[in-house]
Amino acid sequence: FLGMGMVLFLIFLRMRSKSLVLLLILFMLPFLIFILPYSYTDRIQTINDYEEDASAMGRLEAWKAGFKMICAYPLTGIGLDNFRYLAGGYNPEAIHSKGLVAHNAYIELAAEAGLIAFFFYALLIITSFRDLYKLRKKFISDKENYWVIPITYLLECSLSGYLVCSMFISTETFEGLYFLSA
Repeated sequence: FLGMGMVLFLIFLRMRSKSLVLLLILFMLPFLIFILPYSYTDRIQTINDYEEDASAMGRLEAWKAGFKMICAYPLTGIGLDNFRYLAGGYNPEAIHSKGLVAHNAYIELAAEAGLIAFFFYALLIITSFRDLYKLRKKFISDKENYWVIPITYLLECSLSGYLVCSMFISTETFEGLYFLSA
């Protein structure tokens, strides 16, 4: 939900006719409340009172374990795909099960592969945004290839949404970021 919110916000910022979009949102919002399934709206409402949500608290405990792993092995990490096996040793409050992940791509990558690998992961993201900016500047006055400009904005919105979602999902090995960067 937060990732979708980020993407919609960035698209809204790039749109030319903001007043039309605001009117559409104000008109559709009351209907969306009735159309969305109860399970979806119920889950969205847990954002406000996350202290009572076992899933959110489990994530926070997993993040604590991840930070302890990073402090223990800052350069090399604990080894790829070892988070699930070692999290309980770094934070007994973390739910220790075979499927445990950090639910944060950045913490899990830094904990498993070390800060050097995390630096290159961050560098990939930063250079992707930089390259999109450079493409926009290159084609801004080119009438024939002006179609590139909206695509750079769409890729920026997609990358931004992916980055927000990666704060709550372990996506460090998911291909989506690499496709967007390419």
